[in-house]
Amino acid sequence: MKVAVVSHGRNEDVFFPMWKNYYGGLFGYENLYYVDDSSDNFPENKINAINIDSVSFPRDRWKFDDAVGELMTNKCNSLLSKYDVVIRTDVDEFVFPDTELGGWSDALSEVLKLGYVYSLGFDVIHRPKIEKGFDPSLNLFQQRALLRIYGGFCKPHAISVPVKWSQACHRVMECPSLGTKGPRFTTSSYLCMAHLDLFDVDVFTNRINTRGDLLRKSMNARIYNRNKILYNYPKINPYVSIDLFRGLRQGISDMMHSEPRYLPLVPESCAGYERNAPEAFLIEAPDHLELILEPKVCSSGG
Repeated sequence: MKVAVVSHGRNEDVFFPMWKNYYGGLFGYENLYYVDDSSDNFPENKINAINIDSVSFPRDRWKFDDAVGELMTNKCNSLLSKYDVVIRTDVDEFVFPDTELGGWSDALSEVLKLGYVYSLGFDVIHRPKIEKGFDPSLNLFQQRALLRIYGGFCKPHAISVPVKWSQACHRVMECPSLGTKGPRFTTSSYLCMAHLDLFDVDVFTNRINTRGDLLRKSMNARIYNRNKILYNYPKINPYVSIDLFRGLRQGISDMMHSEPRYLPLVPESCAGYERNAPEAFLIEAPDHLELILEPKVCSSGG
C-alpha cells in the first residue's frame, strides 16, 4: 500500500524536522509533500528527497484557513492518482495507531474501506514543574502524559477517495464518490493524533514569535486561549481511566452524527463522565500508548 503525507507551515524550525523524520521514517521521504508558506529561512529543502512547494498564504487567519482548505483539497485529491491513501496533517500533528487496537496496516485498510476517517485527536500539554526537556528519540507519552481530548482536533486526517475539506481541513464537507454532502463523521477504530502545539512551554512561546503570530490581530484570541490552557490545565487532576479513553472514540463519533459542530465534547455522549475542563476531557496518557518522533530505522513502506 502506497501512502503520501502532506503538510504546510511557516518558519517551523522545530516542528518541520520532527514531521519530516516521523512520517519519512514510516512511509519514505520521497512520499512526503510539504507546502512552505514563505519561510524566512528554509535550508531543509536540500535534505532528503521530500517534495516541497512554496506559496504565500494570506496573513489574516480566516482568509488563511480558507486558502489552506482549498489548496489541501486540490493537492491531496490529485495525489490519489498515484497513492492508495493520503494523510494530511498540520506540521505539529502526529497521527499514530493505538497499538492495543491494531497497527498501521489495520488503520490503512480501514481508510481504504471507508474512504476517509477521523482520528481521535488531543493536545499534549507540558507540565514544566514535573516534566523535563523533551527527547524525540523516546516515547512521547513517557515524557508528556497530560492529554486534552478535544473535538477540534478530531480531524479527517486520512483519505482514500477525493474529498472537499472545510476551512483549515477540520471537516470533510463533501465526498462525491460516497454521495456525501455535509459532514459525515466516522472516528477511526485505530488512529489517534497527538497535537504538539503545547508540548513545550518555551517552544510554544518562541513559535508564535517566529511565525509573527503576535502581530496578527486575527490570531490574538487563539494565542490568549492557548496560553490560558498552558497556565491552567496542568493544575487540574486528569482522569486516569482507560475505559474513558476508549469510550471517547465511540462517544465523539455518536455525538458528531447528531451535532456536527466540532468544538464541544458532550459529556452525556461519553459514558456519563463529567467534564473536568471546559469543552474537553483531561486524560492521563494510557501506559500502552507509544509515539516516537525520531524513529531509529527508516523504511519506505507502511
